[in-house]
Amino acid sequence: FGGAGDTANYKKFIQMLCGDSSIVFSGQIMNPKGVRFLEGAKTDGTFQDPWDSSYFVKMDCDDSGGVNYYFSPGTVENIRLQVIAVSMGKNKTLEDPDKKITMTCDDVLSWR
Repeated sequence: FGGAGDTANYKKFIQMLCGDSSIVFSGQIMNPKGVRFLEGAKTDGTFQDPWDSSYFVKMDCDDSGGVNYYFSPGTVENIRLQVIAVSMGKNKTLEDPDKKITMTCDDVLSWR
């Protein structure tokens, strides 16, 4: 589903996870049975946190055994999960959850 910053494909991806069976990628229906894997997204494919910012989602798409760290790639080992979700919190800024670079962090992390 496209590369970084590809908002249209991100929305289609979220719609597919929410059970939309009409999403087609490379000529293939992505969720033909309409299985709902995700609750809470809006009908336009956006998925907002309580502060009305989009959640940041990363997936292990290369079968490496984990996703790259969302905050600062290369500074911390990969997270050994296939999918992570992050809310930037009330201040709407991605911060260092280990507080090595920033002194505070109000991000909401799916793996903690």
